[in-house]
Amino acid sequence: MPASSSHHSIAATGLGMCSILFWGGTVAFARSLSEQVGIFTAAALTYGIASVLAWTALAVRRPGAVKRVFRLPRAYLLGCGAVFVVYLVSFYLAIGLAVNRQQVVEIGLVNYLWPSLTLALSIPLLGKKAGVWLAVGMALGFGGIALAMTQSGPFSWEVLAAN
Repeated sequence: MPASSSHHSIAATGLGMCSILFWGGTVAFARSLSEQVGIFTAAALTYGIASVLAWTALAVRRPGAVKRVFRLPRAYLLGCGAVFVVYLVSFYLAIGLAVNRQQVVEIGLVNYLWPSLTLALSIPLLGKKAGVWLAVGMALGFGGIALAMTQSGPFSWEVLAAN
């Protein structure tokens, strides 16, 4: 492997690790910020600042990319935007309205499931073949969720549904 490719791989791995740390802190951050400034203000601040940073990074790193985004079909942009807003409002409402820590943990667990499920369900959709590391990662992820769900007693679908 050439040296530049090796450095790129290490940088990508480091960024991937950072994204895991950021993703792992979203529930605690959302709860804390929601308690301080309110549910909708917290959501608006979080994603407003993130969007400005993301658009700036896109414009600086890839000139012309912003124009290409707006060349996508309007139905696609509006549909994806609407789905994202519904997710964002639902997530912050659930976090902000949780009455105890158990509910916050369960909300976080549900939130953490969708990336794994997206990966797992995209494999047959795209006609790809899953590698062993995907299975290992999924097993570890679901094992961690099961472990977190059973800390206060045995796992119960009824308690999960009630919360």
